[in-house]
Amino acid sequence: LVKASSEHGGAKALLTVVAVVSVFLSWAVVHMTFTLRYARLFFTGPRGGIDFHDDDRDASYLDFAYVAFTIGMTYQVSDTDLTNRQIRSAALRHALLSYLFGTVIIAMTINVIAGLAK
Repeated sequence: LVKASSEHGGAKALLTVVAVVSVFLSWAVVHMTFTLRYARLFFTGPRGGIDFHDDDRDASYLDFAYVAFTIGMTYQVSDTDLTNRQIRSAALRHALLSYLFGTVIIAMTINVIAGLAK
């Protein structure tokens, strides 16, 4: 984004798009990493730790992605219960990291918009 502010025309647009896509992908990687972390904690050691309130089937990666993206976007657990100390600890770290990441993204966005408007 810093490089984009000093460029002109198509190069400026291309660098801006690459920067925005990179930020989005890094945001998604954080949540996918925690998706795998929750799955590993759920399936290793004492089974469980997240109550999905669905006794009819085993948990899938989609269930863990749901938990990870919910925590990452709202900083809370919505309709699942965390019943294991390790998973609650991971969820706390995830929420704090997501908050920090979101704050940095907002600050950078405001800075870039102000810089591009010049």
